Amino acid sequence: MTLLAEDRGLAVRAVQLSGRCMRVVLSEPVKLETAVSIETGDWMALGEVCLCRHEYSHYIAELQLEQMLIGLHELQVLRTSWFRREPHPPSLVVHIAKQPVA
Repeated sequence: MTLLAEDRGLAVRAVQLSGRCMRVVLSEPVKLETAVSIETGDWMALGEVCLCRHEYSHYIAELQLEQMLIGLHELQVLRTSWFRREPHPPSLVVHIAKQPVA
């Protein structure tokens, strides 16, 4: 998990995902309304911390997820191939007549 305002990452373990709510376990507290990003596997989510409480030797945070992007690997492949492209010749050619067309 990345704390966006601080540009700092925290190791977390997801314990529940339900709709737009994700519950994670972490080793330190996080302030309420902190904007975060979660990236794992082939997806990324953006959201904010809506609850954080101490529980035994760790903390439990609930995140309200606002945006999700699925298919990061495919997006990276497309992005890489897009920037490697050679310029294409124009697909539309317009001829201008030297004399007026009746």
